[in-house]
Formats: sequence, C-alpha cells, structure tokens
Amino acid sequence: MSAAFGKQSASRPIKYQVLNYNSATTWTTKFGNSIQHIRVMSQLGGWGTINDSTADSVIATSAGGVGMFITGISTGTPGAATIATGSPYPEYFAVTPGQIFVFSSTSTSTGACTITEMA
Repeated sequence: MSAAFGKQSASRPIKYQVLNYNSATTWTTKFGNSIQHIRVMSQLGGWGTINDSTADSVIATSAGGVGMFITGISTGTPGAATIATGSPYPEYFAVTPGQIFVFSSTSTSTGACTITEMA
C-alpha cells in the first residue's frame, strides 16, 4: 500500500497584465472580484504602489522613489541565462478586489512590468 502525501499549496494565474514602461507612470486595470494576491516581475527597477485609484495620495513616482522598491531584471528579457546570473524572483502582494497596481521608474529605458492576478 502506498503512502499518501498532502498537496503543496499553489496559486492559479487568472489574468495577465503587462505594463510597458516608457518614462511615464503606468498602472493596471482594476483587479477582479476574486483576486486576493498578485505576482509582480519587472525588467526595470522602479517603485510600485497598490492603490484604490490613480487619485490616491501615495502613488508610485520616479521623483524621489515613492512606494515599495521593485527589483528589475538588469539583463533584458527573462530566460534561463538571466535567472542563472542572479535575476530576482517574482514578488507577491496581497490585494483587495478592485484595487490597481501602479509602477514608475527613474530609468530612461523602456521595459515591461508584468502583473499576474492569482487565485
């Protein structure tokens, strides 16, 4: 008779959003009704905030670095070679349905910041 093992907890990706950064603060659409956490990974280092709207008083900005620091992948697009050279792992944040994620950077480069809604 074989032994039973409990399943490892996991999350399921629901919706993918890509914020193409080009020197302007950018944000996602509102998170879905059942979304409790998001996964964030960026090609560029920058700042992120989780807000109820773009009118909130604390919002990510490149001027002074308002928000939480998001570590970027410095060598371009994600891939095996990038991960092997020490790229960061994705970051997970708890959110409330209807909130948005705002991203900004001091970089003059263009790049993508991906936000995945997880269930």
